[in-house]
Amino acid sequence: MKFFITFLTLVISFNTFALANGSAPEAVAEKSDAVIEKIENKYKKINDYYASFRQEQTVTALDKVQTNVGELWIKKPGKVRWNYNVPKNEQIISDGSYLWYYYVEEKYAIKRDLKELGSDTNLLSILSDLNNLKKIYNINISKTTIEANRYYLVELIPVDSEDDSVNKQILAVNMDSLIIERMYIYDAFGNKSTIKFSDIKINKGIKNAVFEFKAPKDVDVQAAP
Repeated sequence: MKFFITFLTLVISFNTFALANGSAPEAVAEKSDAVIEKIENKYKKINDYYASFRQEQTVTALDKVQTNVGELWIKKPGKVRWNYNVPKNEQIISDGSYLWYYYVEEKYAIKRDLKELGSDTNLLSILSDLNNLKKIYNINISKTTIEANRYYLVELIPVDSEDDSVNKQILAVNMDSLIIERMYIYDAFGNKSTIKFSDIKINKGIKNAVFEFKAPKDVDVQAAP
């Protein structure tokens, strides 16, 4: 649960890098601005989003891979819910005003005011207006083939080099549907998280109740420090 999604700026350059199970990336023939505009226009039309996910986190120092499986719901404006079901039952929930980290088995929850984050962390809202995060990321765009599917690779590198929590992120955007189907997250210690989304459902009318958190009586709720 180290990551929580913040995305995309509009500082465009070209870069090449290799992904596991994919071919070597190619430079994008069409203008990068046009690629960004296509993605932006796609997400402007999306009001809610559901997907199952599988996250494989490689911990270099321990030479091990940790696997998490769960579900993701997102809805404009500002609502998101990540349910981690395997190996532990943990949840990240936001109703647009507050963010909860809920550790179900430990019967413990942390509550945080979203105003403290300083910007909208909702994926759909961010991808609908990419100009909002110009000062946060540099973006490099290329394209590749992964398991017979063609993808734009959107590499996000934090402008703030002092933040070592995330070294870079890569979004694999399906070139046909323009939907993000994979994420690759790298930290400064050489660790890598690969997140694959499946069973994606768009604009199915997700209820606001999905994003409400009411702590059971036996759950200890603490405010974020």
